[in-house]
Amino acid sequence: MPVSDFWALSGWPDIPITPITHTKGEEDPWWTLTFDQVENLEHVRIYNRGDCCGHRLNNAISELFNAEGDLLFCHNTGPANKVEDVYLGRVYNQVK
Repeated sequence: MPVSDFWALSGWPDIPITPITHTKGEEDPWWTLTFDQVENLEHVRIYNRGDCCGHRLNNAISELFNAEGDLLFCHNTGPANKVEDVYLGRVYNQVK
């Protein structure tokens, strides 16, 4: 697992260092995470960086795809928050 994926999945928002995963600041950037195995998913928590640049998550779009690449869920976060909880409204099975 790449280091950025590790930090994305760590669930450690308050450790002494500031682990972040991010794009390179390009126009309309995107970032993707693929699970190593098929998972069931009903909730995503996004921790925004606290040191600077939190506005970069304004209107971030979260998309959930199944293992075949079909779009299952799409959500615009709106104004960036320190923590964004995205409730999917149901349990999605076989997500990769």
